[in-house]
Amino acid sequence: MKRGWKIAIAAIAVVVVGGAATGAWYVDKLQRAVQHPEQVLTSMPKKDTGAAEQQTQLNPWNQALLNVAFYGVDTGVDGRDFSSVRTDTIVAMRLDLQSKRVAAISVPRDTYTTLPTGQKTKINAAFPYGGGFKGGGFQASNQAVSELLGVPINNYVGIDMRAVPTLVDAIGGVDVRIDKPLVGHGLNYQPGTYHMNGQQALAYVRWRWDGLGDIGRVERQQRFLVGLVSQMADRHLSPTQLFSLYQSASEAIYTDMPVEKLLAFAQFVETVPTEETLFAQVPGNYWNSAGVSYWKYSPSALQQTMKHLDAFLQTGTKPQQPLPIFALSH
Repeated sequence: MKRGWKIAIAAIAVVVVGGAATGAWYVDKLQRAVQHPEQVLTSMPKKDTGAAEQQTQLNPWNQALLNVAFYGVDTGVDGRDFSSVRTDTIVAMRLDLQSKRVAAISVPRDTYTTLPTGQKTKINAAFPYGGGFKGGGFQASNQAVSELLGVPINNYVGIDMRAVPTLVDAIGGVDVRIDKPLVGHGLNYQPGTYHMNGQQALAYVRWRWDGLGDIGRVERQQRFLVGLVSQMADRHLSPTQLFSLYQSASEAIYTDMPVEKLLAFAQFVETVPTEETLFAQVPGNYWNSAGVSYWKYSPSALQQTMKHLDAFLQTGTKPQQPLPIFALSH
């Protein structure tokens, strides 16, 4: 799996825990989460959203598989009102607590699917249809992702991208590497490494006009997260600074995990070696219907991708060829 998602999760946990950890009894719980993350994660009851029966069939050998959905939500783009916000980034992370491996699959936000409510539309519409932040938006998204992938979703972590400027400015900016020209729609970057302030970073992670649309935007978000967390680590933030970051970002981070489980989750993901991780994307192709652009996934190719992820978690064997991104929808 690309390192960006691993350290992004760790950073979110650090910010949340840094502000929430008060009291000796709570510190003991957090220390246990750091020292024995597998014990903490396996001791807590799992909440299954979606295809639990199918999951048992896929992994009857594995009683310690945890599936967590990561959502990036942007409440401040394109003048949208709060009730119509959709998930911009969707990643399902699969943790095998026994083999200590992690697999993840990115779901393009424009993926055409049938929502739990019956509508045939983009998968990111599940969030407002479920009631958004004030209703069951994350739960509806979990169910949509679960039905698409054929696995249950046990927990979720969401971050609102409106926190980006505050976080970036609080640590003095972030360095981001750019490999190709990004010009137009508010950006003017040639290949190179740039030190961005908060507003520049936000414009960068929202930009999607490079011909790859949602796919390119997800790659940029990953690079941004790598730069952000690397700089946070380099600064060795004190508890006071962490608390300040928490105050800035706490209202923009959402999860159904108790703090000790979130910290154990982050600790487990961060300590898994790179060679024990595998990253994939829902394979498909761009499709236009009635003037609306979708990502039309290939059910057969997605099934094969999920089998590769399962095989990797079970045996550690990675596919000989890179898992496909583009595939015909059949």
